[in-house]
Amino acid sequence: MLPIPADIKEVATILLIFGRFSGVMAAAPVLSNRHLPARIKIAFSLLVGFALAPLYRTAEIPTNASALVLAMVGEVLIGLAIGFVAGLAFMAVHVAGEMADVSVGFTMATQYNPALGVHAPVLTQLQTTLAALLFLGMDGHHTVLTATADSIKLLPLGSVLPASSALRCVDLVAGLFSVGVRMALPTVASLVIADAALALLARTAPQINLFTVGVPVKMGVGLLVVMIGLPVLVSLTAETLHAVGRQIAFLVAR
Repeated sequence: MLPIPADIKEVATILLIFGRFSGVMAAAPVLSNRHLPARIKIAFSLLVGFALAPLYRTAEIPTNASALVLAMVGEVLIGLAIGFVAGLAFMAVHVAGEMADVSVGFTMATQYNPALGVHAPVLTQLQTTLAALLFLGMDGHHTVLTATADSIKLLPLGSVLPASSALRCVDLVAGLFSVGVRMALPTVASLVIADAALALLARTAPQINLFTVGVPVKMGVGLLVVMIGLPVLVSLTAETLHAVGRQIAFLVAR
């Protein structure tokens, strides 16, 4: 059993670190998976609080009850913001998959996506599952936890997110949305060409049932392009995941 420190300031430090990491565990990709029991997330956040508290004993920590509660709420919000930024890479992959699914025609076939906790079409499911495997293979969960610990140096315990963080978050969302469009561009472009070819076929041979021919052709072309472009998708996803630590530091910097 870990001893409970008697000094109220050290207890407050542990609680504030616990609040920040609890927010991260509730929002960060993979770490927030609903199949991971809440007890484990809480116990891990508390353990991190005990481990990091000695490093921040000199910080200005509120010790009265009302100020401490407000500070804990602020820390949880900071943790949620960090987790949200860490998950933007998965959102980019999700956008790419959704665009490809709409173009191919897979939007009617959806499955549960455990990485994001939503129902998603098959290509989106494939790409987000691949992103989750890359995230774990690249130690992305360690990167998120390390960046959260480093964020205490940039944004001390008991602080609030600076007003500029909202604009920075918008910039990050816009940048990662453009990454998602780049990921989906080969598939969407090839299907536009396939649509044009099918339209020419319909004009030259009107007796052909375009719906019967077009759907399997578009699915085949879309799957072929996805398979061919998989190395590019993996490269762009890895590049996006590598930037997670920098993005978290960018969000919390004053």
